[in-house]
Amino acid sequence: GDQEVRAGAVIIASGGFGHNPEFIEKYWPDAHEHGDRVWAISGPKAVGDGITLGEQAGATSAGFNRGLLLLTPGFNRDLEVAAPPWCILVSREGRRFTAETAPYTVMAGLFKRNGFVAYAVFDEETRKQADDMPVGPSWTSEALLNYAEQGKIFRSESLKDLAEQAKINVAPLLGTIEKYNESCADGVDHDYFKPIGLLPIKTPPYYAVEVRPSVIAWTGYGLRTGPETNVIGKDERPVRGLFAAGETVGTLHGDRYIGGGGSFGPALTFGRISGREAARHALETAGLIE
Repeated sequence: GDQEVRAGAVIIASGGFGHNPEFIEKYWPDAHEHGDRVWAISGPKAVGDGITLGEQAGATSAGFNRGLLLLTPGFNRDLEVAAPPWCILVSREGRRFTAETAPYTVMAGLFKRNGFVAYAVFDEETRKQADDMPVGPSWTSEALLNYAEQGKIFRSESLKDLAEQAKINVAPLLGTIEKYNESCADGVDHDYFKPIGLLPIKTPPYYAVEVRPSVIAWTGYGLRTGPETNVIGKDERPVRGLFAAGETVGTLHGDRYIGGGGSFGPALTFGRISGREAARHALETAGLIE
């Protein structure tokens, strides 16, 4: 049965909600946009219990529609942080919108501006060279060939037909590829200055892989806290005796994840602070310190 435990102070550090579809729909519509393709790298118990518990105690929350989404072709659930540098990423309008080597921290935002989905386009010669610039198991030369045979990626002897298969705007795509091939010939990406992976798209068959930022690496919505990790209540004052740390907190990041270590650093830092402050509060409540 239920068990009630009383304490001088409580720290909520129960992680995010990457495995709670209802919370994703409610608090993170950008992730919900990708439907069944969404999956989380966190443990299966990351369902947002900390948010529920905190709000039951009168806490307020912050961080709506924030978090870190990573790119994936959706073939499997291998963690693949980025798209390969040897392709071009084009929107449904057939236009590039970023260097394919751009940091993973900004990719989801760029995809959002361009309809939430893009296509990695490349040719047969590039596919054969894919293993020279490895990204992950979905992007090896052999894997791409197998996925094409299974109909999981688009393949055609003509770029026009490829665009029609993938429902990409044909004329802009052809223009994009023509301009990109000129950059490859010059050895300089004149549009986005991609430093590596400049391989022309001119040898059939041609390929297009649908890519989405649909892997949840970190959920940004959570409990509001003050500088000492006190959970903030509806009256804008700390909820007495309640603290929070880690991914349960919704005030760690803005609209963009800051980069590598952006989750571990705050977890360690505010975990230590919350432990210190909770201990101090418990001792004060017990009258053991002033």
